[in-house]
Amino acid sequence: MKKIKSDRVFEKKLRIYDIRFMEELNEFYQKHSKEYPNVNDFLTSLIRTGLDVEKIADKNYSDYAGKFASISNKLTDIQKSVDDSNRGFLYNLKDIICTMLVSQKILMRIYNMALANNEGLPLNNELVKASFYDDLPAELQEMEKEIKDFYANKYFKDVDDKKQENNEKE
Repeated sequence: MKKIKSDRVFEKKLRIYDIRFMEELNEFYQKHSKEYPNVNDFLTSLIRTGLDVEKIADKNYSDYAGKFASISNKLTDIQKSVDDSNRGFLYNLKDIICTMLVSQKILMRIYNMALANNEGLPLNNELVKASFYDDLPAELQEMEKEIKDFYANKYFKDVDDKKQENNEKE
């Protein structure tokens, strides 16, 4: 662009072909016509404001781009950390469940063997090895079902309701 001498008037013509935009400009000018002596001053003010905003955006663009990249990297790191935590949690959960099931089996054997001993029933290694004493007695199965139902209703009802809503939507 040529350098402008300060004593010369700088004039540019602007053509706007978007009718809706023109209507919007006209409505805005009508609202604020008392603030501007004429349409030229109004449009000049809008252009100056827009230029100021663009200068700020241009000046800060590299800062914003760097910040967005930094945020993106942090989110990636957080996601990796969450994934690692989930893997660790599932590994530990597998260990806990395994230990719990083995302990439960041992306790059931001991419980059933104690009951059998009190009733004078035979206890021998073959019956133990054949898992004869491994079943949970009926009264304890009932108690186990009640406990599972209680926790299922109390803690997992919301999850089940959401799953059902999603299935209904599909």
